[in-house]
Amino acid sequence: MKKITIVFTVIFTMTVFSCSSDKLTNDVAIKIIETNFYKDCEQKLNTITFSIRNDYKKVMESLKEAEKLGLVDIKQTTTRDIQGSYINIKAIPTQKAISEYGGKQENSMSGKRAYFKVATVEVVEIIGISINKESNTATVRFTYKLNPTELYNIRWSKYHSQSPDCPKGNIEDEVTFIKYDTGWKMEQPKSELELMLGK
Repeated sequence: MKKITIVFTVIFTMTVFSCSSDKLTNDVAIKIIETNFYKDCEQKLNTITFSIRNDYKKVMESLKEAEKLGLVDIKQTTTRDIQGSYINIKAIPTQKAISEYGGKQENSMSGKRAYFKVATVEVVEIIGISINKESNTATVRFTYKLNPTELYNIRWSKYHSQSPDCPKGNIEDEVTFIKYDTGWKMEQPKSELELMLGK
């Protein structure tokens, strides 16, 4: 009798787990979106400054804070000319900064231009989930916000007003999920090139 009870309990537990893992709840959707939704705010870092700039002290405060966190190494040199001398500061992102916050890279005239995640996505709420049982897909509408990372205070746009800053406040968006044998997965949005080619 004990053996039958144990077998029944195991089968019942497996059945419940299987059913619940197939269900697309708000909590499941949030986890999938935050893992796969690539709309983090990426920018170049403001890593060069001079003592003759008006914002020198403000920049240095932010760079020294990043240095304390192990995210940059600060190099200092002195330049002398006919007008006098001034300090040159160059901060180099560390391996920690690259591994934790490294983003895309672009080619430029001066070489590779690196971008870093200065704010990352946090889902605020799921507005609604619409499931299409025939196609095994779901449309998920949600709001998210961008949370500053440890590099936020040395982001490029903070000291260059002509550059676009990270969006603030809650942002509404929509993604498509596809149900596979292994569970729900988020469909990655098509690139601009794929949209142009009609893929």
